[in-house]
Amino acid sequence: MIQEFKLSMRLLKYGHTYRSGLVFGGIFLAMGIALSLLSIWGDGVPMSGYMFAMPAILLLQTLWSLSVARFGLTSPKRKHLQTTLPAVLCLFLLTPQYLLVVLLQGVIAAVMPERFYVCCVVVLYTAFFVGVVTVYAGFCYKIFFLANVFLTTMVCITIPYQKMLQPFLKDRLSANGGTYLLVSVSGLLFIWFTVAVQLWVSRLLYRKPLSKRAQYRDLRQI
Repeated sequence: MIQEFKLSMRLLKYGHTYRSGLVFGGIFLAMGIALSLLSIWGDGVPMSGYMFAMPAILLLQTLWSLSVARFGLTSPKRKHLQTTLPAVLCLFLLTPQYLLVVLLQGVIAAVMPERFYVCCVVVLYTAFFVGVVTVYAGFCYKIFFLANVFLTTMVCITIPYQKMLQPFLKDRLSANGGTYLLVSVSGLLFIWFTVAVQLWVSRLLYRKPLSKRAQYRDLRQI
């Protein structure tokens, strides 16, 4: 698996807009950290999880561009390029980013115990949105419209429940390190599960042609 990650990182250099993907990925990561830290003052911003997922999505877009270019079309590893490598890339990029959120929220919860349940909600919502975007990445390049309907629906359905989740956790879980560990591990396992779903969906749709809508404009004529 480590070898697949190294291969995907090497291939990214040949993809479309690799450098801009790194730049904008860094911007989204910084925005995610900033929004996550808002849990110090308010209820946190659930969309911070979406920001944390964007760096991986931008690099996936670069990786998928190789399937449009001649490199991807002539390579015997084309299936590997469209299925296994994107999943491995998501796994190795999203896991440390999620753990960064867990660390930041853990520090806040330790310093400000009254914010404990807010921090738990931020961690859970980060894991949820990262997971949803991971599944989205598994089929957005093949069924672009349906994938965007899925993403929009999940966002619209879940955001209103943010304020309801806090009292739910208070009624069932005590504010201690064990509870925070349980919440954090549950989020991590959910992300890993969605990576497996992404791999399964991408293999299921492998023979379906790439959606023109999901490609960069200057690659659509290739």
